[in-house]
Amino acid sequence: PENQEERSARIVFDCPEYGRSDTVKVFQTRDHSPAIVFKDAEVKRICVEKWDHDGDGELSETEAAAVRSLGGTFYANDKIVNFEELKFFTSLEEIEALAFSGCSKLESVSFPPYLTSISDAAFSSCSLKGALVLPDGIKSIGKNAFESCKGITSLHLPAKLETIGEYAFNKCSSVKGSLVIPDKVTDIPTGAFQHSAFDGTLTLPPKL
Repeated sequence: PENQEERSARIVFDCPEYGRSDTVKVFQTRDHSPAIVFKDAEVKRICVEKWDHDGDGELSETEAAAVRSLGGTFYANDKIVNFEELKFFTSLEEIEALAFSGCSKLESVSFPPYLTSISDAAFSSCSLKGALVLPDGIKSIGKNAFESCKGITSLHLPAKLETIGEYAFNKCSSVKGSLVIPDKVTDIPTGAFQHSAFDGTLTLPPKL
């Protein structure tokens, strides 16, 4: 109901036949939007401390969607491992310079959908693993943006990408496969893909 205060409940899924059981915790917050269920306790702690405006001890999707800047909130945090819930921060258009730089254990991020820019050294020296999937609207990747992210194994650059900074993917030593530079890119700067391991087809844009 409209006047309901925040509340929580646990739903247990039990399958004795196969010896399987799982419990899901469900939250209802004061702003009536779902509370985000974080996989990483440290990420939740930081987000609640910074952006839980109604003081219910949870971060709702509405509260996350109101955030327009991460600032230095996560800079050099050596505890966070997973931030898939970043996708709920839908007002973010930029991941600022150094935002996650030095987050040496950060393995997984799901980007918010309306990003247009990933700034200088935003993810440098992180432990991102697997395919790097960037939002379709990304137009700019800054200098050293993903430098030394040695766990990235494949890279797909968005079609709207216009600029790539110097050393953007330097020392991404596990990146393999093909590389397609999008049509709007006119310059590949110094060291952009230095020390990578691409082993497939290289496709360059016509106006390079």
